[in-house]
Amino acid sequence: MVKKISSLIILSTLILWSCATLQPPPPNLYIGNLPQNTVARLSLDERIILEDAWENLKTGNGNKARKIISKLSSENPLYFSALGYSFYILHDLQNAEDYFKASTREYPDISLGHIGLAQLYQETGRSDLAF
Repeated sequence: MVKKISSLIILSTLILWSCATLQPPPPNLYIGNLPQNTVARLSLDERIILEDAWENLKTGNGNKARKIISKLSSENPLYFSALGYSFYILHDLQNAEDYFKASTREYPDISLGHIGLAQLYQETGRSDLAF
């Protein structure tokens, strides 16, 4: 009887454990919310694409975010910043830096590119350039 109960407990524990899913760790960088004053001027389709991409960035899924962002035009004011963050998450720091610099050059009033570039500079030991 005791063997039956302990076997049942072990079996149920294994079944429950096999159903558990592990989330990837969040990226070790700050990804703020999308700037509402910029998002409000976008079309509904662009907003949906950006929100979906941004959720993937916040959960650390850079590849999926990059694929979603590629649906946007490079004329979208958040295009370069979003790609910068996706490459940053994928640890492709040279591409991330290039996209953040493009963001700050093309859209200097949007802080996302500046914040991403500062974080990248800090991670790569160039803190003097970050501020």
